[in-house]
Amino acid sequence: MAASIERICQKYERALKQGRMALRRDQDAEDQVEQFRQALQRNRCLESRVRQVLNETGVMLCERVTYLNFGLRVAKLTRRYEGETLRNELRHALEHSEYLGARRAVLLDICRKVFEIEL
Repeated sequence: MAASIERICQKYERALKQGRMALRRDQDAEDQVEQFRQALQRNRCLESRVRQVLNETGVMLCERVTYLNFGLRVAKLTRRYEGETLRNELRHALEHSEYLGARRAVLLDICRKVFEIEL
């Protein structure tokens, strides 16, 4: 069972206070923890949506890591790029995941159903 987001954030905040994690330059630990919490929530939501696509397409449990990593990569690319640059980066990520053994049809389903992107 995955740890709760609140518990993870508490551990992160404790690590910041103890100096085991680096504080941002502005030294605003509260805001840093809040942004960390938001990122965790986004990733959990994304992971859930990708798992739903994987369930629909019948991907076995032992194959899911590649698809979940692809979903995280697409999320990162959509935050960083747009337009034709985004499409080129997505094609590269798609090819890389295919090289790792993922099925193209499932990867395209993730793009279409989770991110609403047609390649």
